[in-house]
Amino acid sequence: MVATEVRRLAATSSEAAAQTESLIQGILARLDEARAASARALDRVGTVREATEHGRLSFTQVEAAVGEADQWTAAMATSAAAGDQLVTELQQRLTALNAGTQSFVNAMHDVAAASEEQSASTQEIAAAASHLALTAAQLDRAASAFRTS
Repeated sequence: MVATEVRRLAATSSEAAAQTESLIQGILARLDEARAASARALDRVGTVREATEHGRLSFTQVEAAVGEADQWTAAMATSAAAGDQLVTELQQRLTALNAGTQSFVNAMHDVAAASEEQSASTQEIAAAASHLALTAAQLDRAASAFRTS
């Protein structure tokens, strides 16, 4: 009986050891799975961290580009205002030049008219002088008839 009891206890003990070993193997397998899952999660966290850093750097670059664009836009606005002022000043100067040119044209018309009048007067004087010269020649001939030698 003792031997039977010892065999039964040995069989129970063997079963318990097999169950314990099976439980330990299951626990170790789950621990390995948990380690692998933790490693994958850690890799994902690293990937997310790198992507976040890359995104932060990208946003920093975008912010800098927006700042540069704002400066460029302000410079363009200043240049456009200066250009507009120059165009306005140029228009004023051209208007003044046009007025001066128009005055000069009017003066040249007056000079041309005066020149034409002077030319006409000179022609009248020349015609009168020519007529006087003919009349003087006729008087000289007429007077020569009364001369005595």
